[in-house]
Amino acid sequence: FPPLLSSAARPFDFRQYKKRRVALEVSYLGGAYQGFARQDTITPETIEGRLFAALKHVRLIPEDMPSSDIAAKLRYSRCGRTDRGVSALGQVVALSLRSIARRNSVGPRCG
Repeated sequence: FPPLLSSAARPFDFRQYKKRRVALEVSYLGGAYQGFARQDTITPETIEGRLFAALKHVRLIPEDMPSSDIAAKLRYSRCGRTDRGVSALGQVVALSLRSIARRNSVGPRCG
């Protein structure tokens, strides 16, 4: 993903926002990937690695958070995994993401 245009000019402060626990249903064609689960080896092209990169790009998780910390810090879990080249329909992952609600806002509970 290309870097965000405004990230250098205006840093994003995740502490100002509440978190929300969500479940994401993902489907993918796995032909170009090394499986679903992120790996600590040289093979970065996994579905999970691309998912984390996308969530960082849209600032739902901090850009500087190492992928190895996501499971613990964001309560990340997945329903399963696939091997290299395997496609899937309807896999589910759950994690805590940044909410649109600010911490000091008054209104309905947002996670």
